[in-house]
Amino acid sequence: MPAVHGDSRAGLSVNIGWRSVVFAHPEVFHMIHQGSCHCGRIAYEVEGDITQVTQCNCSHCARKGFLLWFGPRSALRLKTPESALSEYTFNRHHIRHQLCAVCGCEPFAFGMDSKGADTVAVNVRCLPDIDLAGLRVTHFDRRSL
Repeated sequence: MPAVHGDSRAGLSVNIGWRSVVFAHPEVFHMIHQGSCHCGRIAYEVEGDITQVTQCNCSHCARKGFLLWFGPRSALRLKTPESALSEYTFNRHHIRHQLCAVCGCEPFAFGMDSKGADTVAVNVRCLPDIDLAGLRVTHFDRRSL
């Protein structure tokens, strides 16, 4: 039986193994997915309805095989200290790739959208509860830009 938690400010939360479902309003819900790097030194939660991802063919994403879900920066909550993160930037240095200095895994990156809002790009391959075969994949041709 899933654990159910209620809070008048946050709505109703149901925990089901690796997943939590938050019902802010009866007609709206968001999954909370648990993620980590390979060794577990970086652990986090990401809240969102992850059904569509982007596969970018830039030199960085293609080499690492990323499938990325984009959301507001507030959708990601670190469960481990920020000091566990190492950062990598390249080209125009607009995207701050976050990686583990121990295992080298890159679970997410920070950036800004075209309107200046803080965003997160989550590598869904680091979310064990995501069924990759069930995702709609959009291909982004970054090499041509």
